[in-house]
Parts: sequence; structure tokens; C-alpha cells
Amino acid sequence: MVGTLIGDPTQGNADLGPANVSLAENQVSNYARGIILIGPRCTGDAGCVLKDNVVQDNFGQNNCVGIEAAGTTGYTLTRNVASFNGAFPSCFPGGGIGFTDGSTGNVVTRNNSANNRGLGIAVGPDTNGNLFTNNTARGNTVADLFAFPGTENTWLDNNRCNTESGAVPSSVCNPGE
Repeated sequence: MVGTLIGDPTQGNADLGPANVSLAENQVSNYARGIILIGPRCTGDAGCVLKDNVVQDNFGQNNCVGIEAAGTTGYTLTRNVASFNGAFPSCFPGGGIGFTDGSTGNVVTRNNSANNRGLGIAVGPDTNGNLFTNNTARGNTVADLFAFPGTENTWLDNNRCNTESGAVPSSVCNPGE
């Protein structure tokens, strides 16, 4: 799916189907949530990818995130830009890119999540087994990278960020970057 979605913050979001969906080169702005994957499982060699999307200025009262993966398995998020999203603390994960509800086996690489009102890249409870590498997250109001305590994901040191919090290892961000 390729296109431009421009909406009204009081209306829904760009909501994708249950399995094997790819979304590329879209602009999504002015929704309560930008792009949300709810429960999709990537099966076989489907190559489920969210790439090269620009998601900005999405904020709502309860669900205010640029890109959210809720209960997803096997997706790759790459080269997306998520900026100026969120209204933390009125919502979680509030901010740029969030993983919730047991998302597992996803690869998050080369995304830019900057200047969000809340968290840059966030991982909620019971969300384990995801890989975060080569992402840039800077200038987010709460933390650039956050993982709920008790989650086990792989955060490689080649992410570029200023602050990390929760279960993100302290070596991942370099405050001097």
C-alpha cells in the first residue's frame, strides 16, 4: 500500500489487516494514531515490511503514537520517520514508535524517531524477542529508547540516541551523540 493519509485527530488511524501486510512510502499525519498493526502475524516468506513511511503530527487523547505494533510477529520496520507524535503521559506508548501486547520476532532497523511528545521508541509489558538496531531516536520529551522493566529484547549499541530508560541497557545510548 502506497499513498498519503492525512486526517483529523478526532478520527481513527491507518489500521492494517491481520496478516502479511506491507506498507511503504506513505505519509500519515493528523490522526489520533498514525499507523497501527493490531495482531498481524507474518507467515511464511511473505516479507511483511513497514518501510519508508513518514508519520508525523499524530496525537489524540488516548492513543497517540506515530507507529504502533500491538501483538505483531515477524515484521520488519525500516527507514520510517516518526516525528512530532504523541501526548505522553495521557497514553502509552505515546510518541514515535511503540511495541505492545506481546509483539515478538520483529526487526526494527534504520528508523528515525525524533522530537516526539513522549517516547522515541518504546516497548510495553510482555513484549519480548524483538531486535532494535541502527535506529536514531533523539529529542523525545520523556526518553529516546524505553523498554518496560522485565522485557527481554535485543538492543544493539549502534542505535543513535541520547537517553534510554527501563530495560534498555545503559550502554545503548551515548549522551554525547
